[in-house]
Amino acid sequence: MKTMTLPDFLDDAQIAALQKIWETDRNHFHSRAVALLEPAMPEIDRKLGQENDAGFLAYAIEYVFGEASSG
Repeated sequence: MKTMTLPDFLDDAQIAALQKIWETDRNHFHSRAVALLEPAMPEIDRKLGQENDAGFLAYAIEYVFGEASSG
């Protein structure tokens, strides 16, 4: 299994935007994260070297933020 960090496939502005959504609108995080990620998917796919799904990545990012918040 390949491991990655958010900066491996997101730029600083994308991470900041996702963090702001997490801090202000957790109830709609997934749908808003997907909307933010979808236009960037060609670049994200290139950076990760494979085709990815914006919905799956949004869940993975939600997990990362949740873990960071609980620890």
